[in-house]
Parts: sequence; C-alpha cells; structure tokens
Amino acid sequence: MNKKLVLSAIVMILLFGSSILFAQNVSKGDTLIVSPVDESGAPLLGALNMAIHGDTTAAGERVHKVYKLQRGAQYILTEVIQGDFPLVIVADAPDENNRPPVIRCGLTPDGGNVNHWWQLYDDATFKNLWISGINLDGTGGISWIMQTANVPGKTMTYEGCVVEAPLTNWAVFNDPGGRNDYIIRDCVFMNIGNPTGTTWNGALFHSSNMDTVLIENSTFYKFGCFAARGAFHLEINHCSFIGSMVHPIDSHNQIKEIIKNSLFLNCHAFSDDFDEIKRHFDQEVKGLMNYAEIQWDPQALDSLYGPGGVYGYQYDPNGDGDLTADEMIWELKNNNWFYTQPVVDYWNQFDNVVANPWMNNYNKAMFENQEGPWSWTVWSYERDTADVIIDSTQVTVDHQPFQFFVEENTMNVDPGIINMNGTDELLAQNCINIRTEWAGGTV
Repeated sequence: MNKKLVLSAIVMILLFGSSILFAQNVSKGDTLIVSPVDESGAPLLGALNMAIHGDTTAAGERVHKVYKLQRGAQYILTEVIQGDFPLVIVADAPDENNRPPVIRCGLTPDGGNVNHWWQLYDDATFKNLWISGINLDGTGGISWIMQTANVPGKTMTYEGCVVEAPLTNWAVFNDPGGRNDYIIRDCVFMNIGNPTGTTWNGALFHSSNMDTVLIENSTFYKFGCFAARGAFHLEINHCSFIGSMVHPIDSHNQIKEIIKNSLFLNCHAFSDDFDEIKRHFDQEVKGLMNYAEIQWDPQALDSLYGPGGVYGYQYDPNGDGDLTADEMIWELKNNNWFYTQPVVDYWNQFDNVVANPWMNNYNKAMFENQEGPWSWTVWSYERDTADVIIDSTQVTVDHQPFQFFVEENTMNVDPGIINMNGTDELLAQNCINIRTEWAGGTV
C-alpha cells in the first residue's frame, strides 16, 4: 500500500471517530464553516485548502473573511496555504468534551510532503487551533521553517493555539518581510525541532528584524532555542519556558525588552564549555538573560536602525531623529529560574562545562553601573584543573547612560513542576550525548 493510501486510511479512522456535525461547508455572514468531510460524509483531504481556494467570486474577490473549523476534526493540508489576503482561521474554544481542530501538514497529490503550513502576504489570525507539523503517517514538514511572512508591516496573531513542529529542520516562524508584529496569547508551543543529536535546532523565531513581539500567558515546552528574538520591541508576561537546549530568548537586537512574571526551567541546559566561552566576545558564559556588545555602540546602532540602515527602518522611541543607548529599555521583574538535578548532574559530569547562570558578569554590570563606564571580570579556563577560575582580568567599557535598566525580584527556587515521563533526564542525556560526540571528534 503506498504512502497516500496509508494516510487516507488513517484519516478515515480518525475522522469517523469524531462527531461530524455537517457534511458540507456552511456560510454564516462573513464566516465560512469548513467541513472536514464531503457531502457523502467521506473524509476530505485538503478540505481547508479547497475551501480557501474556492471562496472567491468570478471577479476574484474573497467571499468570506473568516474560516471556522469544527472542533474534534482534523484538516489535512494537501498544499501550502497562500495567505495573500487577511487570513483568519478560528474555532470555538475547546472544552472537556471538544478538543481543538487539528491542522496537519499532509501529502501533496503526488505523495510528497507539504512542508509548510502557510506563506503569508498579509495579516493573519489563528485562534483555538492545534497546528501540527506531524503527518498522520508519522512523517512531517521537512522544510527548515513552517510559516513565512513575506511582506512588511503586518500583524500575525496566535491566540489559544497549540503548536507543534518536531520535524522542522530549524524554526517555526520566518519573517523575511521584516517589521511585522506578532501577538501570541494563551498558547502552547511544544516539541519544536529535532529532539536529539543537535543543539541549534528547534527555534520558534528565525528572523531578527520584527517590529514588535508580544507574548502573554503562554508555555514553551521542549524546544531548541529562541522562543523570542529579534524584535525592536519585545514583551513577555506570565509565560513559562521549560526545557530548551540553548538560548530561550535572543536579546541581541531588542531596543525595548520587558520580561516579567515568567518562569525559566532547565533553559539553555546545554550551557557552555571552556572553549565556547573563549570564543565569546566578553569571555563569559552566556547566561539566560544576555545582551550582546553591538547594542552599546552608537555607530552600530545607527547602521542597523538609522535612515538607510541595514533594516531600512527608523526605530526612534523619543522621536529626536537618533537612536541612542539611553533610549534602550531592559526590564526584568518577578521572574524565576531553576535547573533540576539531572541537568546539574550533567554539568558536573564534564570538567570543562560551566553551570549556566541567570545573568553573566558582563550583563550584570549594565544594571549595577548605569552611568558607565563599567567593568567586569573575565575568567580564563583550563581543562586539566579542578578549579575552573585560573585567573581574572578587569575589563572596562565606555558607554552612554542606561536610564531604563531595571531588575527586580528575580527568584531562583524550584517551581515544583512534575518531571513528566522523565523529560529532565532525557534533556540531560541528550546534552551528554552531544558533549561526548564532540569530545570524540565526530560532530
């Protein structure tokens, strides 16, 4: 039996196990309710694709503004959705008797993989959906990315969604259009990226030139890195980040960054070894909260964000025509970070691996001496000693005043989250496996 027939058989089983309330699309005002089955009640592969493609007038104008999916059903993509209009896909909120509708990567008519969910060229809204990169036959989207925003100045909203993409080769969101806004509320992102064999895989965001990213009341579970990155304005509130290989937040391009009321558990579990630290510009372990040195060079700032800069976009919060370091905001309030014993044991197993801190000395100096210049200690390491601190050097850097760098009530306490199915041990073992392979020269 070929791959397409196997997938069709599985679809039949799963769809008929759901409570199908209608067998054809239903129009209600500006909303089209999309059925996952045809008029005879048979599962309809590509139902969502066909509904969107067919929803235009003879003049090419779109008939409906909203595509509403049925809870408990599955919608198998047969091609990448092209969102060249404001794309809105929603469902009613799930309850104890009705799970969210699932949108899955599927198979093309010739049996190939559908390796994106959608290409976006306008605003997009997704609400109360389960969006999966896993096909019913166990394969999945094999692209390096799952969603691409191709034009600037748009808003992408995810609300009440579950998003999984364990088979992507890099990240979920790519934004070559630039200067777009992302609003994420009440969502769960889980199992993002290849779960074994690599460190730099499984990002939420690939791009580094979004305008604004706002994330609230959301959970990021078992992901590689970069649950947020590269926005001029980033705000995170009441979120949980659980089990990442490397950086949960990439802060290198932020101008305004506010992170509050959030939990970081076993994030950047891989941490750094002596050789990696020596390659860092500040000769420091990265830490969970980390800014790079490029932010504090006015010429570098102007080349990125000034008129005619790399991003082609003037970001100037106070409106005086120049972006300077005194306009930058880094606010950390009421956050908790913690590492469980399996991760700590992994660090201790390797003489050259350093425990990952909340913030390294270089970044601490930004908060402790905002008028500048500041200094921090650089550590030198050697593999063949039990004492990792061999000598230290004071480094001094001039900078403009940082008026809005605030850290309050950072906690380092065990949040008591259940170690589901030995996840902590699996994360630590993956780190051990990679470190061991590196030492043997095979990676």
